Amino acid sequence: MHPGSESAYAMGATMFTMRTNVSDRAMLEFEPVREGVLSWNTFAQHGEISVRLMRAQTAASPWLKYAQWSPEARRSFSPEEAGVRVDVDVLRAVQPFDGIEVRAPDVDFHALAFASPVPCTPSLPYAGCARILDVPARSQYVPGGPRGWCSAASLSMINAYFGIDRDVEATAGAIFDRAYNGT
Repeated sequence: MHPGSESAYAMGATMFTMRTNVSDRAMLEFEPVREGVLSWNTFAQHGEISVRLMRAQTAASPWLKYAQWSPEARRSFSPEEAGVRVDVDVLRAVQPFDGIEVRAPDVDFHALAFASPVPCTPSLPYAGCARILDVPARSQYVPGGPRGWCSAASLSMINAYFGIDRDVEATAGAIFDRAYNGT
């Protein structure tokens, strides 16, 4: 097992754990989850990946065949065993797991990553599972526009938060519904 380097970071509602420069076998560790997606990057012409879930650095599932590739074909597997199910590329488990071990004999990975949803945590005591985002303030009242574009203003603010910065008027034009005759 080549040690590589491991890093973890959150992006939006997803937590990523990644290791780089891994050969044959590696373990990724993260906060307990019930599902996630394994991703990899390799120049290997052929290979086979098996995975098993870990709890407290101890195997919590048998090895499950995950994917196989060659110049002729690619195949994803969907095994289900011992409370673990693979749905194309999403690993799901009845019990939470806090790591995944990846085995791929004779395969050198540039990167292995596991992405899992971040559990929703309340922003404020009364907000339940809602999250308060630091979106830019935008008015629904645009000079020369209609009485109010509340949907367009809301969408413009959320899009800007996620890096798609369009003003309210441009957003309203993009979501105009001709059947409704409005936004």
